[in-house]
Amino acid sequence: MSRKLMFCKKQIFNKAFEIFLEEGMDKVTARNIAKIVNCSTTPIYSYYQSMEELKKELINHLVVEIKKYVDCSYTENEYVNQSIGFCKFAKEKKKIFLSVYKNKDFLKNIVMDFSKKNIEFDLKNWWIFVYGYSVLIGNSYISPDLEEIKNTLISNEKIILKKN
Repeated sequence: MSRKLMFCKKQIFNKAFEIFLEEGMDKVTARNIAKIVNCSTTPIYSYYQSMEELKKELINHLVVEIKKYVDCSYTENEYVNQSIGFCKFAKEKKKIFLSVYKNKDFLKNIVMDFSKKNIEFDLKNWWIFVYGYSVLIGNSYISPDLEEIKNTLISNEKIILKKN
């Protein structure tokens, strides 16, 4: 008879997310999770076939969290709305933002996904600007309120976001 698992998938995911926030994605390992949960790595691999599967789930969770911000309507322009939401996320969820803003999977899933939505505009330069602005906000180099974020993005949209 096999031993009953004492840990649920949600607990393992939550501990992995804590490690991710505190130490970065490269520290999300079965051994590090097991150490925090005080178990062997067996329960982890009973829920996740690989650490890559768990890491993809972490990134997907972040995408869902960020989309709560970027899918809001602040203006008439979809790209400005996404950008305002992204900067608002950087401001309100600093810890999460700072743990992911350098992660290439995060960049691929969030920023590049937004850039591919419409080929009518040259979005590469726009996202370079927005990403830099959000990094300044997330690192507390600047502390604009929502209205200032909106005004900054709207005024720069006219300069940077041009039709192809």
